[in-house]
Parts: sequence; C-alpha cells; structure tokens
Amino acid sequence: MKHANRSPLTPSKPKELAVIAAILSSFATITAQATVTPTGFTTPDSSDAFWSSGGDAGTQVQVGNNSGDGSLLIEGGSTLTSARGFIANSSGITASVTISGSGSAWNFATGEFLNIGQGGNGTLLISNGGGLSTEGTSNVGNSTGSIGRVTITGASSYWNAGSIFLGNSGDGAVVVSDGANITSGGISLGRSSGGTGSLVVTGSGSSVTTDTISNIGFAGSGSLTVANGGSYSTTANKNIIVNRNGTAESGMVNIHVTNNGMVNATGQFQNNDTVNLFASPTLTAGTYTPITASSFTGTGGVYNTWGGEWNGSNEFVANTVSASTGTVSGDLSSQRLSYDSANFIAAFRSDVGTGDFSATSLNISDIGGETVLNAYTISSTLTESADYIYLSLLVGASVDEYSIYFREDDQESWSIAAAENVVYDGEYLSFTISQAGDYAATGSIIPEPSTYALILSLGVFGALIRRKRAAAR
Repeated sequence: MKHANRSPLTPSKPKELAVIAAILSSFATITAQATVTPTGFTTPDSSDAFWSSGGDAGTQVQVGNNSGDGSLLIEGGSTLTSARGFIANSSGITASVTISGSGSAWNFATGEFLNIGQGGNGTLLISNGGGLSTEGTSNVGNSTGSIGRVTITGASSYWNAGSIFLGNSGDGAVVVSDGANITSGGISLGRSSGGTGSLVVTGSGSSVTTDTISNIGFAGSGSLTVANGGSYSTTANKNIIVNRNGTAESGMVNIHVTNNGMVNATGQFQNNDTVNLFASPTLTAGTYTPITASSFTGTGGVYNTWGGEWNGSNEFVANTVSASTGTVSGDLSSQRLSYDSANFIAAFRSDVGTGDFSATSLNISDIGGETVLNAYTISSTLTESADYIYLSLLVGASVDEYSIYFREDDQESWSIAAAENVVYDGEYLSFTISQAGDYAATGSIIPEPSTYALILSLGVFGALIRRKRAAAR
C-alpha cells in the first residue's frame, strides 16, 4: 500500500504580514512609501537608475548574481518592468524578492520568465495585494542542487504566468494562502528526474488555475496539497495527471477535505500513483466530492483515506466524530474519535484494523521555553505503520511559528516529531503520526490587529504624555 507524502514541506501562513498591514491601515498618517529597493549584489547594480525609473522591457535582472547575495523590495504601489529575471543566479548564492502592497508588481516583457532558485537558494514573497506577471516558462528550483521557495499570501495577491515548473531539476516549493491566486498556462511538479516540486493551496479563496494538462510528478517527484477551502483547477477540458504515465519518480495529491470541489479537472482526473484524503477536524459527517472531473482514470493508483471512505462513485464519505472517554476498542478503520469536548480528534486510516486506543490530556506548560498550546498522551495497540492516525489538536486562532514535539512513553526529553501532512486551519493543528506516545503543539499567539493598534496607540499616547511632562520641567 502506498502511504502519505513524506515531504518536509508544510503549509505556512505568514500572518505577520497581514497583521502589519492591518496595523498600518489603522493609522491614516502611516503609509507605505512607493519604492523599488535593490540591496547587495544585483544586475543591474543597485545604484543603477534602472531601479528608480521603473525598469524597462529590454534589461535582464539578477537578484543575487555571481558576485554574492542580494535582495529586492517592491512596495507601496511601485512597479518594475524587465526582461527575464533570476533570483539566486549561481550555486552558493542566497537571494530574496518581496513584492508587497496593492498595486506593487513586477511585470515581465512578452515571452519572458522568472527563475526562483536558478542555481542557488532563492525566495519570493508576494503579499498584501502585490503581483507578478510572467508570460514565459518560469522555474522554481531550476538546477540540480538549487532551492526555490515562493509564498503568495493575502487576498488580491497574484502570480499570472505562462507556465510554471516546480522542481525542474532542483527543489521547488510554492505556497498559495489566505485568498491569493495563481493563474497559469501550465503547471508541472517535479518536471525532471531528480527534481522535487511541491505546491500547497490553503485558505478560503486561495486558488490555482491552469489552462493546460497539469502533471503532479512529470518525471521527478511532485506533491500537491489542498486544504482549508483552497482549490486547484484546470480549464478547457484539460486533465490532472498524478504521476505522468506512471513513470515519474512519484506523484501525490493530499486533500484535507473541508468542502466540495477542492481539486477540479475539466478533463480527466488520472491517478497513476497516490491520492490521500483526510477528514478535517471540523468536517461534518456526510458525502463529499472533493475531486471533480469529467472521468476518473489511471493505472495502479490508490486512494488512501483517514476518517472516511472513498466510495465507488468517486466520493469521500466522512464518518461521524464520536465523543469518547477512556479506551476505545474494536475495528477503528476510518473512524473519528474526539476527547475532552473536541479538544483532541483522531481520524484513523482505512486499514488500521482492530485494537485499543486512548488519548489523555497532558498538563505541561512549556517545552524548552516554548509555550505548549495542547498536548496529549496517545496509547494504542493498533499495528503501527506510516501515517496510520491523523491527529488534530485544538490550539486556537492566530497561532504562528508552531512546532510539534514527541516523546516516547516514560521518557523525559522531547524532540521534534516526525509528523507529516501538517495543516493549521486557524483552530486545529492537524498532522499524521506513525507511532503512539506523547505529542505536544507549541507556538506563539499573534494578537488581533485591533489589539496591536491599541498597543501602538497607547505607546504613542504615552510618548506624548512623557514629552509634555519633560517640557513642563
């Protein structure tokens, strides 16, 4: 049996950016300055008038060139126009680009492209309504040994692309979150042998749409994760293919089911490898169509499920969450159990079989100085295997920089858990485990934007009082 993706990539949610934007919008006198700011080693040189003039369609751009690391910031509604571009052009180079704010954009000339992680370690962040337009074929993790990372987050943030290869020969990963979107002429994950491509689409309104056949594992390894109301779709009767012709190194689709229509092929959905479907912790029992297609085909493909079954009509049937206390015994295949008023929820893989299971809350406040948000001891006589249980710990809203820790029974020391398929939905932190023991979620809580605004306003008010007192002396 094929199991869930072992990729280390997990969906990230850079909420700090949204919080900062909300703080600034609370104060009309604080506005983002329209700038295009290169730093470090760039081509053209950071002092060149190209940057301050908004660029031109005939000039190639390198951020982080052969001479050293570099960065580029486009903000405050500024735009930059260029010919082809490279982030981290050479091996050993680290470079980053940030496009932030409504109207801020990097626009490429007709037929041109942007490679993120051309030869080194390149990152791209598009946030708060910023945008990127590339008409050619762009690569994320282009060359062997290169690393490319892209995060597109926030409503109205976008990447309009001709085609995108994730993991052409390197390691490429893209996260689309919190209402952002990608529109592309084509997307291929794990384009070449040895390449690794990962795409995560998470959050209500987040979407990726492609106009041609979409390959999740073309020749290398490809992984698509859709969660929390995100969607991935093709248009114009085009197929979604999981492991192209069954000859790629691997192809995998992970769907954390929250609603219908999360992965949509206007043509065929062709599964030649692995599709994993998880009943999200707040999912109501019932029948869902998380994948839609004109037809379902494929050779040797499997559909693994947690907390439900994949039926003969290509539907996911989510089971009821049963409130539990103490030890639960019997056939737990595809079952969902909750403890302590849904403070903890376990969804079992469809083949776990018969055994005993219990979950007991742990009274622990911190691990190595990190605040523990929730922790449980898991006891089970089920046969342990890769990703056999999907756990959900209630951690609350606005959690940032979370970690998952594990320790074996009767042990004192904690270590980072070998958890997979990690998703935070704004309430629960969910992940799959491969053995029983103690599990703890740590993280920091980001105050609501209104709280930040209050803190900042109080700080300003306090400063004014101190200034008046000083003047009166």
